[in-house]
Amino acid sequence: MKVAIIGAGNMGGAIALGMAKGTIVAANEIFVADPSQANLDKLKQQVPEMNIAASNAEAVKDADIVILAVKPWLVNVVLEAITLNNNQMLVSIAAGVSIEFTAPEGFWDSRQERQKFMLHAEINLCSL
Repeated sequence: MKVAIIGAGNMGGAIALGMAKGTIVAANEIFVADPSQANLDKLKQQVPEMNIAASNAEAVKDADIVILAVKPWLVNVVLEAITLNNNQMLVSIAAGVSIEFTAPEGFWDSRQERQKFMLHAEINLCSL
């Protein structure tokens, strides 16, 4: 299972390190992108098997799970620059950013669709 983490600051870095030390996702299946080379170098030094991506687009390519670990005001900028497919799960840890904001326009046309999505997400997370 490939996991892409966009953002290698305090939160993204902690998530990447925690996942790499766990048993569910192999460290070589974690791809991290960040504009700060220093943040990426620090992660790579701690977990050499972890992959460092040159861009957000490279990190999310073929990822099963995409974790958005950026400041709230950067969420829109990042989402506009990447392309996700229907099989990818997007997880955002940006404070104050609603799930509706991260979905494409028209995605939440009905409350029923949102409920189905949330149930699907819960099932996927529980199956990890």
